[in-house]
Parts: sequence; structure tokens; C-alpha cells
Amino acid sequence: MQYFLSVIALIAALLGIWNYVSPRISVSASGSVREHEALGTIFNLSNNGSLTIHEVKIRCGIHNLQEPGQRPLISNITVIPYGSDLGNLEAGKTVGLPCENIIWGAQQAEGDIVIEVSYRPDFWHWRKHTYFRFISEKTDDGTWVWKPMTDMNVAH
Repeated sequence: MQYFLSVIALIAALLGIWNYVSPRISVSASGSVREHEALGTIFNLSNNGSLTIHEVKIRCGIHNLQEPGQRPLISNITVIPYGSDLGNLEAGKTVGLPCENIIWGAQQAEGDIVIEVSYRPDFWHWRKHTYFRFISEKTDDGTWVWKPMTDMNVAH
């Protein structure tokens, strides 16, 4: 019985350590540089984990961009914008992403985008890739908001 309790205690300790060191990042929409244009939105990357993440790089993917009721203007492209190599991001810090500069002039276009964040967790040799999908929605006053989606059934 004592052996069994020791194994359970060891497993609980390892899970606690893993929970502490595992990276937790998020991407959120925050403001706009061109509020009447869907792709003028500023996105932020936050490191909600306890440790620094290293060699952070982002890609802004457009799964679909179209005028309402029309055929898509752009489908399934990935853009590596200027400033996409963000370096290291310390725990508890937030940084703006350069995705608002990938397309100009699509003022009435609805969007479905994917932001890929590639990074190396602290004390880890391999890179990790995390995807964040957003769908645009036009508000009554003509501005655009982006809603996070959990469905990642898009081409990467």
C-alpha cells in the first residue's frame, strides 16, 4: 500500500511540474488601425505561462477573404509579414502582431484567418506550432470584430 501511495505522489508531483513549465500562449484581437476594414485589426500574442518562450515567429494565414455574397477574393494563403520574427517573449508579457499590414483596401470583405505561432519552449530543443483561428463579423456601426474559433479545419 505504501508503494502504491508513493507512486501516486510521484505522478502528482510530475503533473504539477509539467503544469508549471508547460507553455500557455493566447492570441486576441485588440483595437484597430483601420476600424472599417476587417484586416485592419491589431492582434496580440500573450505568454500566460510561467517561463519564457524563445525564437517566436508568426505567420498570418488567410483561409478566406470575400465580399458578402460574392466569390472569395483570397483563399488559403499564408503571409510572413515584416516583423514576424518576435524573438523571445517573457512570461506574463504581451506583444502586438504585424498581421494588420498584410492586406489593404478590402473594406467590405469578411474574413476567416489563422495565426500560426511557432516557438521553442524554455528548456526544450524542439519547436512547437500553435494555431489560432478567427472569423470576422461586422457590427451595426460598420466596424469589424474578430471572434476566436475552436474549429481548426483549415488548410495550413
